[in-house]
Amino acid sequence: MELLNHYTGKLGTADNYTEQATQEINTFLDNLLATKQGLYLIDYLKTNHDFTTTEAIKERLYQAWFEIFDRQSNGVKDSCGFEHVFVGELSSSGQKVGGFHNWLRFYQEEQDGDINYYGYTAQKTTTPHIITLQYTFDNAMKKVGSFFLGNDPYTEFCLFTIAYFHDGNTVPFNIDAETRIEIKNYNYLIDGKNYISTTYPVDVSSSLTN
Repeated sequence: MELLNHYTGKLGTADNYTEQATQEINTFLDNLLATKQGLYLIDYLKTNHDFTTTEAIKERLYQAWFEIFDRQSNGVKDSCGFEHVFVGELSSSGQKVGGFHNWLRFYQEEQDGDINYYGYTAQKTTTPHIITLQYTFDNAMKKVGSFFLGNDPYTEFCLFTIAYFHDGNTVPFNIDAETRIEIKNYNYLIDGKNYISTTYPVDVSSSLTN
């Protein structure tokens, strides 16, 4: 939750990390990589991609998720993957919500009275739960938004990271014998670096077929 407070939240306004913010990000990544999910992610990246050390993986996660880049190509470093996905951003006009694919963040802002919930368009009873809904945040519209409901952030972060390392914008995951989801993932390549632009879950089927 501490990581959610380090961003301006509006495109066109520069983001900068304080020393405390950088330390909190590093602590989050250290804690993540020590979890069961994080150990699975380490094994996956070492087996399937060009990583030999956990430290190299941590550095790449920091770059892909937390390094601030110029999303609008206007000379202002105003965004990062973590901010877009887990925090949410307002357009420079203040009229649209971008990203915002985390239920804890949604809950937090709803408790603060900053969310006007219009209703859901789809909700499945499979595990993990995925909800698609419409709302306004800080008087800006999110016409369609989806996120996992009830998952811990480490699980989400690892699923999204695996999707980031796959080719293509749609990455299927078989959760169990009967549940399939997809992660939509879009990367942003600038100055020779590949960042996470946005990523979010889609519940495509509650019954797998051959």
